[in-house]
Amino acid sequence: MIDFGDFELSRSLIPIGGLAPLAQAYPTLAPVINKYSTEAPVVATLEGKSKIAFGYNIGVLFTVSPKVNIGISYRSKVHMDVNEGTAALKYAGDDLKAVITQVNTAVPGTIPIPPIDKATFKATLPIPSNLNLGVSYQPTECLLLSAELQHVGWKAYDYLYINFDNAALPDITSKKNYKNTMIYRLGGAYKFSDKFTARFGAIYDTTPIDKTLYNPETPGANKFSLTTGFSYKPTAKLSLDFAFQYLNGAKTYGSVPDPRTGNPTNTFSGDYKSIAYIPSFGVSFLF
Repeated sequence: MIDFGDFELSRSLIPIGGLAPLAQAYPTLAPVINKYSTEAPVVATLEGKSKIAFGYNIGVLFTVSPKVNIGISYRSKVHMDVNEGTAALKYAGDDLKAVITQVNTAVPGTIPIPPIDKATFKATLPIPSNLNLGVSYQPTECLLLSAELQHVGWKAYDYLYINFDNAALPDITSKKNYKNTMIYRLGGAYKFSDKFTARFGAIYDTTPIDKTLYNPETPGANKFSLTTGFSYKPTAKLSLDFAFQYLNGAKTYGSVPDPRTGNPTNTFSGDYKSIAYIPSFGVSFLF
């Protein structure tokens, strides 16, 4: 198994409304500052490409009877390493950038903006292991039923470390404290004819995230999904596949210590709710 991909992380360096005292102290700058009062004034974005990482998959399928199959598979944990990541600073507007530069030129350090855009970084992100157990049962020639349990080893994600090559920049240590989770799936398919097959299913996915370390960067909640779809084969070689998934994440209250100080008494907290409607369409052709 070979994995690779991109890493990207964005974080506000100044909270929304964080420049309000500056607007009061410098009334001539207030129009520009207040213009962006509902936006994060400065956001740091870290991104990079991970090196190729290696892992392994293993699986076994047991045919218990002509109607019953049991499958077990395991996918190993993989560490994705970024060695030459780059960082960028994004201001809410060019006029706000000019104001911040003007203030810092007049009184250095008034609005501390670390020069992360002049550095590269290293980071490691674990991709968790997965252990799956599935069972299928075909009570009739047309009907197939299935159930699956999936154990996800999210406990591997305890910290996110970001190390800058510039000694003037403090490294970032972000505590995650994820826990292992379970995903439960039920599904079925009914073959109405050689041309038309309908499918249906349900999923319950538990979240690995610690509610005391909960932030908008990676929000998570226990999620329930319903799925449906069908395949239509107009010819023996052509198949058209349609699917739809409705996802509902449980409303979750979470908080996280101020990332600038780590002070547990000064937290960013809120209620999180997610709903998604996911349609999909596919075409397959046999040569």
